[in-house]
Amino acid sequence: MLAGALRADSLVLLTNVPAFLRHFPDESTLIPHLEARSIGRLVELCRGRMKKKVLGASEALEHGVGRVIFADGRVAEPVQRALAGHWHSDF
Repeated sequence: MLAGALRADSLVLLTNVPAFLRHFPDESTLIPHLEARSIGRLVELCRGRMKKKVLGASEALEHGVGRVIFADGRVAEPVQRALAGHWHSDF
């Protein structure tokens, strides 16, 4: 809700994996781009805290955020890397 209220162009959600994985914890199953209309199906794939992140992404998009990026928080400068398109999934 905060990102929407601030009229953010992008929201970066940092994770402890490279980004959204189709088959957690297999990092080779990274999904680079996600469609907002598929959020219901994605929630079913999620485990643990990722489910909360996906629901938060959905809420941000509903409140006008232009895109949501799931990014690897384990790397140096994760926000800058995510915004530059390195190792992430986005809606």
